[in-house]
Amino acid sequence: MIMQTVKNRVETTTGGTIDIIDYAPPYKADFKRLNLEWIEHYFCVEPIDEVLLSNPESYFLQPGGYIFFATCCGQVVGTCALLKHPDRGFELSKMGVTKSYRGMGIGRKLAETAIEKVRSLDEPQIFLETHSKLIPAVNLYKHLGFRPKAFPGGCSERYQRANLYMVLVL
Repeated sequence: MIMQTVKNRVETTTGGTIDIIDYAPPYKADFKRLNLEWIEHYFCVEPIDEVLLSNPESYFLQPGGYIFFATCCGQVVGTCALLKHPDRGFELSKMGVTKSYRGMGIGRKLAETAIEKVRSLDEPQIFLETHSKLIPAVNLYKHLGFRPKAFPGGCSERYQRANLYMVLVL
C-alpha cells in the first residue's frame, strides 16, 4: 500500500523534492543505516536495536506496523516506524534523518505521515519513548501535540536510554 507521495512532499533548501514512501525490501539496509547513524552518535547501540533494525519486517510490519521513508533524488534520507503493541496501540519509533538533511522539515513530515496513518486506523492515541537530550526531536514531538506522561510500569520496557515517554491523544 503505497502512500500518495504527491501530498507528502517537502521542498528542500537545495531544490530537491522529498517524497514520503512506504517500506519495500530494497530499503531494509537504509532503515538500519539511518537509525544506527543517530543511535551511535548519541548513545550506545543496545542489543534490542540490533534485533529490531536487522529484522524490520518481522518486528514492525508482520505484527501490523508500518515503516516510512523520506527520499530525495533517489536517495533514502529519513525513516520512521510505527510499532504495533497489542495492549497500547501504536508507538512512533526509529525516526531518523541523515545529518546532511536535518533541519529541512523531513522529520516533521515523517512524523505527520505516521500520525495520519494511526488516525486513519481510528486509534485513540500514539506514543513514543525518547531521551530528553534529543532536544530537536523532543521539541518537534511537543509541537505536534505529544505530551510527557509517566512510563507504564515506571520505566521503558525495551530501552535503557529512554527517559521520556510521550503520548499524543488523537
